[in-house]
Order: sequence, then C-alpha cells, then structure tokens
Amino acid sequence: METVRFSSISKKYKEYISNDSKSIYEAYKNPSEAKRNAWKYCQMICDTYNGYGLSVIGNNNFVFSAGFRFIDDNNNEHFVYITPSYDREAIIDTKEIH
Repeated sequence: METVRFSSISKKYKEYISNDSKSIYEAYKNPSEAKRNAWKYCQMICDTYNGYGLSVIGNNNFVFSAGFRFIDDNNNEHFVYITPSYDREAIIDTKEIH
C-alpha cells in the first residue's frame, strides 16, 4: 500500500464521510464474481489493519472504489482509499477536512 499525503486523497475522504456506509451488495443489485472478489480483497485489507467503516465510495457499471479507517499504534487515525488501480493510505489531517 502506498502512503501518501492526506491532501492527495482528502476529497475522497470527504465523500467517504458524507455518504451513508454501503457494502458492495448495496451498491449493486447483483454484483459480478469479479466485484465480489474485489470486495473480499477490500475486506481483507481492512481486517489486516483492524480497520472499521469499510464502504463503497463510488461506483459505476464496471468498477468501484472503497475506503475505511484505522487507528495506528501511535493513536493516529488513517484513511485508506482502494481503487482497481491502487491502494493509498494517509494519516487524516483534520485541518484539511473543513
């Protein structure tokens, strides 16, 4: 997973916190096997980091993006943004949220 500055994914974090949490099964009536496998990958990454709040952030007929949060050993809250092309995480900078 690539660690990035929060500013590079802050827009996606704002979308994440402004939307109701939804799973792949809420985003698609009948998700394909590929989408179900991608969702399982997202769940695995979330579980690896003891994350919470896994949710689809955006979706269309072909792909979706997802995000979740986790707390590190130093009590910093991180946001992870997952797309078909990359996984990125950053410490949440509350100054950039407003």
